[in-house]
Amino acid sequence: MMNIGMYDLNKNDRTILERILIDMKTDDKIYNYKNYNDLVKSLERLDLIILEITLWDCDGISLARKIKEKYKDLDIIFISDNLSRVDEAFEVKAYTFLQRPFKEEKMANILCKLHKEKERKYFVIENKKEIIKVSEHDIIFLEGYGDGTYIHMKNGVIESKHSLVWWKERLNQVEYFSPYRGYLIALKYVLIIKENSVIMEYCSEEVPMAKRKRKKVKEIFVRYMKMQYVR
Repeated sequence: MMNIGMYDLNKNDRTILERILIDMKTDDKIYNYKNYNDLVKSLERLDLIILEITLWDCDGISLARKIKEKYKDLDIIFISDNLSRVDEAFEVKAYTFLQRPFKEEKMANILCKLHKEKERKYFVIENKKEIIKVSEHDIIFLEGYGDGTYIHMKNGVIESKHSLVWWKERLNQVEYFSPYRGYLIALKYVLIIKENSVIMEYCSEEVPMAKRKRKKVKEIFVRYMKMQYVR
């Protein structure tokens, strides 16, 4: 189930979205917002926001930027007649951008994809002292050592007795890449690709990158982002 906020959408857009969700037979809840203050008060409970770029009381891109500063995992879908600001939508890490008029099938596919992503995959990690349930969504990068692995997550680092090869076999290969021997990064958390390293979100340390892999890392990252971003 997702809590979906619709902000300043026209009646036709709202009707289409509501019809799609009824056809999908989900338990999603829809919240319609007409002003900035009401939306901001409700951000904590939302999983997805669908909004216009040109809003009557503020700028949609600026609003998305503020939202992402505090709620990095909150997905945003832009709907607009104006294609001139697509690149800006990409910069604030919108989930996707749809040009109006959009096809119901395309929106339905996007919402289905989001639902699958929200059904998070979990791993049970057992080490010497405790048993921990780890969500794949929270894995930023993995660092192999000998027969084990350090899992760098949003809320810290834990140790796994499983090898990096074990993890590679179980994680989605499209979403991860090895920039250096012994490391595996989640592409969705890549922030900056430098000359010899990669800076990841939520992490203070940099992940090393082999010079010969720099071009490949950039290509794979761009390809991955384009897959997430429907133009």
